[in-house]
Amino acid sequence: MTYAAIMLAYVYANQVDRARTTLRKMHELGLEATEHHFSILLLGYVKQRNRDMVHVISREMQARFGRVGMEPSLLNLRMQIERDVESAKDLQTPVEDIVLENAERTLAESIARFDADPVPVNSSLSKPLEGFAVESFNDTHYQRLIEAYGIQGGAGKALQAFNHYMRSRRTVGSSGGDELKSLPIDFIKAVMNAYFGTQNDEKVEECWNIIMTNVSKTAGTCDLDKILSSQSPMSTLPAPAESPLPSMLSIPTSQADKPKIIPAQRFILDFPLSIYLESLARRGMFERIHQVVAEIQAAGFALTGFNWSTYVRMLATSENYPDNVEAFRLFEEKFIDRFPGWSWFLKGYGVRPLNAPVTILHLEGRSGITKPRRMMGKLARKHWRKIEPDYMHPHYPTMVQLASTLQRLRQTSIMEGNEHLANLYKIAPRTVDTLAAMPYVPDKHQGTILRGKAEKGKMRPRQAHLFSSRTGALGSSGDMRERSFEGATEEPLVLSRAGSLRSKEKNFLGSLASILPLEDQVDLEISLDEQLDVTRHWKLQASHYKKVIDQAISSNDIPRAEAYKRRLRKLQHPDIERQTPERQLFDKHNRKWKLDTPTHLLFKVDSGLHVKPGRSPSQRAAERKKYKGPWTTPREEPSNNR
Repeated sequence: MTYAAIMLAYVYANQVDRARTTLRKMHELGLEATEHHFSILLLGYVKQRNRDMVHVISREMQARFGRVGMEPSLLNLRMQIERDVESAKDLQTPVEDIVLENAERTLAESIARFDADPVPVNSSLSKPLEGFAVESFNDTHYQRLIEAYGIQGGAGKALQAFNHYMRSRRTVGSSGGDELKSLPIDFIKAVMNAYFGTQNDEKVEECWNIIMTNVSKTAGTCDLDKILSSQSPMSTLPAPAESPLPSMLSIPTSQADKPKIIPAQRFILDFPLSIYLESLARRGMFERIHQVVAEIQAAGFALTGFNWSTYVRMLATSENYPDNVEAFRLFEEKFIDRFPGWSWFLKGYGVRPLNAPVTILHLEGRSGITKPRRMMGKLARKHWRKIEPDYMHPHYPTMVQLASTLQRLRQTSIMEGNEHLANLYKIAPRTVDTLAAMPYVPDKHQGTILRGKAEKGKMRPRQAHLFSSRTGALGSSGDMRERSFEGATEEPLVLSRAGSLRSKEKNFLGSLASILPLEDQVDLEISLDEQLDVTRHWKLQASHYKKVIDQAISSNDIPRAEAYKRRLRKLQHPDIERQTPERQLFDKHNRKWKLDTPTHLLFKVDSGLHVKPGRSPSQRAAERKKYKGPWTTPREEPSNNR
């Protein structure tokens, strides 16, 4: 697991090549690489949007482990979703007409493979998985597809996928009673987002009630004192003698001091709460919004920074003045202290909390040299939100909505007086000053909210320069080739190695190779394939040299023929003298010194270009003689012929 942690750190720091190198070193040391290590590397290539390597490593896992498990299957589905989204943006497909064709095909293939062979990878279980395990596999895959449709705005397609899945559950006969209640909470969240996209607020209300019922049962705490006291045999024993020292057990604890919700589950309502608040605001039920937030906090749950921002934004959309005042008051209380200024905020930076380590800046490829260390970029803020969900960072859409509310109050103050505006400035002075200084930005938020313009489609950023390999994670590292931007929508690469020996080549392994485990067989075949590749390359190179020599002799090009004859002799005689490691090290230091030294200091009038300063001529001659070899051209001896 140490190597897995190192690889995961490299993946989070966007250094996928180093994660691959770590996996190769682990394999070279004789440590067995499990499916979990390959899944981490697969996650890195998914985050890098390198679809070719995702495809190749998935096939490599299929060859090594006999089957692709749940984690790699979900990552492959995620990559296909991103591929379909990119294609839809290139074709400028309307949101309601988006079809994730490749993702749906990948989902069907993954479920079909799992149903055909439900035995876990590298498992000693003789019986295949059934019941809840199969439902969990199918639930998770359909959930990701429904989430993707909901995020992209294709709520109708999301509901179609949901209805298709529910029909398949009825066919199998695995659901009973209320079908929606039998689904996992995360699945209900995805369905709730789909219903919100279709403006079906009644179904949103139903999903919210189901989530609250399920969460209250699973996330609530229990009174262990009553349970242990009723089951403990010590209750029948006589009471011990009183001690003069106070005991920690004898200190009374009130019921209010005990948490009502398990601490790890306090923020479980993050996503559905924001959707429910937006649904209530769309219906104009702002009193219900205040009531829901109060009930959530009274039940022991906590609101994340995104929940508070959504709450403020919904109150800012209200036509009721007290709701607007509450929105400005909450923003002044929770967010304005962490506002970094418009110059940093519009670039995506936020104030780094005091308890956030400075090493979190390495996620953005910087250590705080070019930018202040007190600022965090988008990647660091996204990662820190997972560690501290109640991190109060201001959100740009919320601030634009507050600016729109302030603009509306200024317009009404012309006819009704500035009493409301003065009261607002008295309650939230820094917020009003910050919003008044908001610069003009031609983006979708200011265009639609402040100026009432139609939303424009944004251009997809250009693909970064990526490199792909046909040999997989543990194959030859010299087979990497650049993946161009134009090839991003083409079919991915096909794995060329990992169990791809021809029938004639497999005779080299012998019959004993068949008793080895599958992973060792694949490693042995890869090593043999690399050796045979070197042999094939040597034969092709030698035949090419002979052909060039014959062509040069026929055209009477003697210098070219002699040059290729020397190359052929060097290729056919590997024992020819080459540079020693000492000479290579000497050349390396010399090149490094020349790179680090300015050009005008390299040349001296009395001695010309130096190898290195600080030596006398005799010392330099002795040093050169130590490294002198047949690769240097000997100087001609001075002759008397003038």
